[in-house]
Amino acid sequence: MIAELGQFFLIMSLAMAIVQAGGFLRIAQANKEENNLWSLAFNHMVPWAVRLHFLFLGLSFGILIYLHIITDLSVLNVADNSSAEQPLFFRISGAWGNHEGSLLLWIFLFSLFSFTISLKIVRLPEYFRITTLACQGLIAAFFLIFIILSSNPFERLSPPPFQGAALNPLLQDPALALHPPTLYMGYVGFSIAFSFAIAGMLHQKIDREWANWLRPWVLISWVFLTVGIGAGSHWAYYELGWGGWWFWDAVENASLLPWLTGTALIHSLRVLAKRDGFKNWTVLLAITSFSLCLLGTFLVRSGLVISVHSFATDPWRGIFILVILGLTIGGAFTIFAKYGGGFFNNIYFNSVSRETGILFNNLLLLTAMGTVLIGTLYPVILEAIGARTVAVGPPYYDQTFVPIFIPLLILMAFIPFIPWRAGHWLKTIKNLMPVCAISLIISFIIFWLKPGSIISILTFTGGILIVLSALWWLGMRLIKDFVSITLNEYAMILAHIGLGITVISMAGHAAWKSEIVETLSIGDQLSLGNYRLVVEEEKDIKGPNFTGEKITLGLFQGTQKIANLYPEKRYFPSQQMFTAEAAIFATLRYDLYAAIAQENFNHPSWKIWFYINPLMTWLWLGVVLMAIGGLVGLIASIKHLRHTPSATPSVIETKAL
Repeated sequence: MIAELGQFFLIMSLAMAIVQAGGFLRIAQANKEENNLWSLAFNHMVPWAVRLHFLFLGLSFGILIYLHIITDLSVLNVADNSSAEQPLFFRISGAWGNHEGSLLLWIFLFSLFSFTISLKIVRLPEYFRITTLACQGLIAAFFLIFIILSSNPFERLSPPPFQGAALNPLLQDPALALHPPTLYMGYVGFSIAFSFAIAGMLHQKIDREWANWLRPWVLISWVFLTVGIGAGSHWAYYELGWGGWWFWDAVENASLLPWLTGTALIHSLRVLAKRDGFKNWTVLLAITSFSLCLLGTFLVRSGLVISVHSFATDPWRGIFILVILGLTIGGAFTIFAKYGGGFFNNIYFNSVSRETGILFNNLLLLTAMGTVLIGTLYPVILEAIGARTVAVGPPYYDQTFVPIFIPLLILMAFIPFIPWRAGHWLKTIKNLMPVCAISLIISFIIFWLKPGSIISILTFTGGILIVLSALWWLGMRLIKDFVSITLNEYAMILAHIGLGITVISMAGHAAWKSEIVETLSIGDQLSLGNYRLVVEEEKDIKGPNFTGEKITLGLFQGTQKIANLYPEKRYFPSQQMFTAEAAIFATLRYDLYAAIAQENFNHPSWKIWFYINPLMTWLWLGVVLMAIGGLVGLIASIKHLRHTPSATPSVIETKAL
């Protein structure tokens, strides 16, 4: 009966989403008096439909979590993804560690953003709020129809099994339990940018005020997406046992694509808010960012790509999502084709200006996105037409994405030093000359001591240049007039430094990573660089739903023992599946990383992988700094909105269609 109640709330939420989508009818009344009965009805009806929609989805998702907690095996979703033997935390996370549950989480978080828009604390003209919510409601209705018809998380199973199948062992990890919610918050957050773009075009309201309304939503989405990508990379690094953190996997790429366009959107919004320029460009990026989020949702759930991150399900479900993708994106670009041409602006800026720098920055980001998109979809398209399957791996991205990203890094270092409207190259270069010289000297010394490839050298130098230029700019401003530095400028500095540190870590890892694999028994040892691993002890372990073994490895630098490493190999009987638990000794210079190969479970000897991974701690630090920079920018945007007078709806609404 409880599962049926969850299904009932799901259907009720669909009904409220349809009522919410009915807000589009208000546009037909926009040219009439503001206080006519239709307008007043929609002004009250749509926000309440949004709130009830959010309430019903929250109740439905809460019931699904409860069914997993009590392990109700009469529900198919629970029987396939939960077990009474699992710890409580993983029974809860099992609610979204599958196709059906993750979609319900996706649409619940989607409704959370709509709910926030419906509250009066978000200062928007009523006509604009209603149109935005109507767009959100239409997208929600599409996905709820999909969930109810083909991905019902409350489907019953008769007769119920005696024991559940349990959650995929690879997903039984705290980082991956938190990874989907943060990533989905980024995905669905960009829906606000999409809906704002639709409302702005329909009401011919794309201007500075529109940019200031939208910027907080883009920033919070970008922060969640950054944290989600970082959490997923960290999980892959220590859980999968292969010593890396990014493999250019199709599902990994699906999250990177909107991050790249979202970064471009943040910069375009800055130009629009500051100079009332790049209107068409900004609208296009808003539509594209959410479109790529939908594409990522399609790739993960279509069954077209095989990945440890994906939910390989019935391909017909993928067709359903593809239809949603086509209707949503096709409708948006149709509106853009019809009304986007009306947003021309004649702002002046010369070839040496911050506007020009941001324009080229965005072009490079979109080009980089295009290379990733081609590499991701090319194998899928070949397979769909029955051609020979081709694997697109790291070498492709090393030769396409990285060469595009290097000039982007250099441009990012220069942009803060270029004034708005008009500047001068000689003055800009003069300001940055000390930074460029120091960056080249540092890179030359480091790579003279530890050689690497030319791509690694250039990327490493670009990362150093970004960090030093940001610090140099901050130092110049502090000396000149530190009081005038705004929160937005601090946000820029933090985000740029974070990206620079991340790039330095990536380049160092690619240039100097070393590894060795050997089969060892008790008392044996292996050496790599200045370090030795000695197999000292092995013991069996038993968890709540797994058995396994733990090996004690003595880690020596020269003759001095510096630590013990404890890699594990676990076996989950319910899925008959092995997982590796890597052991990592982390320092600021490198990670010493040891893992047991899966094929050597419970043998008197073990195949041990040992890696020296340079600068890995700096990679996670860079991600954190980028997220903090985004949060500072979010605070600045909210403060700006609070001190900005509200728009006058009656004046603007007369422009509506």
